[in-house]
Amino acid sequence: MNSPVHDTDTRPWYRQFWPWFLIAVPLASVIGSGVMVTAAVQTNDGRVRDYYRSDGRTVRQDLARDQRALELRLRASLGIDSETGDVQVDLASNDAGYPPELHLLVTHPTRENQDQELVLRHLRGGRYVGALQADVLGRRALQLTDAAGQWRLVLDPAWFPLRSVAMLESRLAP
Repeated sequence: MNSPVHDTDTRPWYRQFWPWFLIAVPLASVIGSGVMVTAAVQTNDGRVRDYYRSDGRTVRQDLARDQRALELRLRASLGIDSETGDVQVDLASNDAGYPPELHLLVTHPTRENQDQELVLRHLRGGRYVGALQADVLGRRALQLTDAAGQWRLVLDPAWFPLRSVAMLESRLAP
């Protein structure tokens, strides 16, 4: 008569597949968490460059400068020569004169050390010129203000290198 054959595995547990498979999943989570904690501790998040104020537990963005730009009916077109880094801004306004200089802030979304602040000189009419200090690639936010900081025009996002002329407007523009 045939007796049933029992296949018993006599190998120790550490030579089996399933214990290592079950250990690998939590071990991968622990290693991944360690990598993320290390990256979070060693990198700087940078700071947000904008005007915010805190009212109790509420954080509010100050839009007074955007409102002033809207009242003055300001708009600007910006062109950047990708070869030389020369910046040209044409400011259009129905109500305001032209200040002697403008400030252009080119900010990276997460890396403060890649931000550039340019002073643009007035040439004639509404034309202003300046130059970038370093090459700019990828996504940036552009903010154009007068020297006194009374108004602001923005373009966010702007992808560099610019393929054409970029238009900067008030955030409150319709």
